[in-house]
Amino acid sequence: MQALNVAFSNATDGQMLFIAAGTVSGTVYNYPGKTVTIFGSGIPGQSKIAGTSPAITIVAGNLAITGIEFTMAAVNDPTILVNSGNLKLRSCILNESAGGSKACLLVTGGTADAGTSTDYGLNKFLVNGQVQPLKTILWPHYGQ
Repeated sequence: MQALNVAFSNATDGQMLFIAAGTVSGTVYNYPGKTVTIFGSGIPGQSKIAGTSPAITIVAGNLAITGIEFTMAAVNDPTILVNSGNLKLRSCILNESAGGSKACLLVTGGTADAGTSTDYGLNKFLVNGQVQPLKTILWPHYGQ
């Protein structure tokens, strides 16, 4: 867990980080005003971020991730949680936890860009059962 935290902390605004083939522990991204981009090895599934609850949480700042597989411990939490800040995913694999029914990508605040009509995300959301792979919760729930 230390390595990714240290890399985020030491990264300058606009810096690109590369994760080699292998697995690093998940973390919380909480860097207001900072934009960081992470790239995997280039081969799908080789570079992984593994978490216990969730694999990565975005609290503040901007994070773009390309070519990373996300895995989770068997708990009832989302694989990626966006509480605030901005997340952009491209060519990633998100595995839902085998221990629950939460979405692979849960957005409670901020934004998550998993692809657009002009910039396809090419992400894979691997779910167990009938869970929604993506879920957005906005608070307060207007009109309810």
